[in-house]
Amino acid sequence: GADRGYRPHLLFDPAWYKNARGPRQRDQNPLIDYINYGAREGIDPSPYFATAFYRKAAGGTGAMSPLGHFVAHGLRRDLAPTPLFDRAWYLKNNPDVRRAGFDPFLHFVASGAKDGRSPGPLFDSAWYRMRNADARDEGMEPLHHYLAIGAREGRDPSRFFDTDFYVAAYSGQGVARETALAFYAEHGRDRWHSTHPVLPPPESPSAYFEELPWQRSMPVPGAIEAPFRLLIVDVGEATGRITAELKQLLTMLVTLPGLDVYCVTNAAMESIPRVAILDLSRPDLTLFDRRVVLERVLRAMRFLDPKGLVCEAACAALPLARTCADIGLPYHNLTEARPLAAADWAELLARRAAYRPSRQMTISVIVPNYNHARYLDERLASILEQRLRPDEIIFLDDG
Repeated sequence: GADRGYRPHLLFDPAWYKNARGPRQRDQNPLIDYINYGAREGIDPSPYFATAFYRKAAGGTGAMSPLGHFVAHGLRRDLAPTPLFDRAWYLKNNPDVRRAGFDPFLHFVASGAKDGRSPGPLFDSAWYRMRNADARDEGMEPLHHYLAIGAREGRDPSRFFDTDFYVAAYSGQGVARETALAFYAEHGRDRWHSTHPVLPPPESPSAYFEELPWQRSMPVPGAIEAPFRLLIVDVGEATGRITAELKQLLTMLVTLPGLDVYCVTNAAMESIPRVAILDLSRPDLTLFDRRVVLERVLRAMRFLDPKGLVCEAACAALPLARTCADIGLPYHNLTEARPLAAADWAELLARRAAYRPSRQMTISVIVPNYNHARYLDERLASILEQRLRPDEIIFLDDG
């Protein structure tokens, strides 16, 4: 079997190991070489097994090889041998695996990767396969292709991770193209590293924005979907109580239909129906610089709703007007010399909330294809870059 390149175990890839070992391989049999030499030297036995990461996660492997330790002990402890695999995420997003009782990591290696399933939130297999025709044409598993070729060439693992941006931003910490995603998974995510010029961490701006500890009261019955977000910032020099004027404005906003209202503050505030409140004085948020938290809230909002409105009541954390201008968010200062009265603001917001753009024409694009599969990505990208996006794209294969 060794002479023919057969795998002795699901997690040992002879071709990968031989390529990683190179001329240092001392035994012709890759598995024997790994057991006797490669494991001690930290050589990964497959693309889905990161030796250094696993040793740290397991608290050491003693005299056993990392792979042997994982098979004997790591699986029972629900450890993942690579920072790019998230066991809980995989089970949540693949309910068939959970119902069947399969180990999520073994399922991914055995069949999930071939099926195009993503190993976790940091790597989007479907997106990567669509963007990289060579991976698709060669039939390589997306993550395998990324780890073998794509990472080294600076290809992005998802639309939320800009490799060259990340390397440029954190090169001082030893980040290179080949290690960028793994470094972010192990270290950068916990340090709130940004992964894209317009996105804050984590990998999903919607997850970041919506999963912040907003304090929400029960919604008003019959409230309609909001056409835009309104973010009010009241972050003073010290923790205090919300101003009477701002409380009046927030209370009036409750009566307006179609507003999605958020308020970031470091002041004590009782709950207000349909107003989501983020209190920066919470113990779990005081660990972070308020400037960092607030800037990333703004960037997440910019990504989710470019037409959303930011209103400043107070902001000692950062120059809010300049930050909004740099990001491209509409901004208004509630405390300028001649501010709008609360009633005027309520009327303005009511008009904006009631506005609905006229319905545009529907567009269908039909793309015939005959032996030109490698050009489909380019054609699809060209269609999606148009000012008016189609409602549907129909591919006619062999048409």
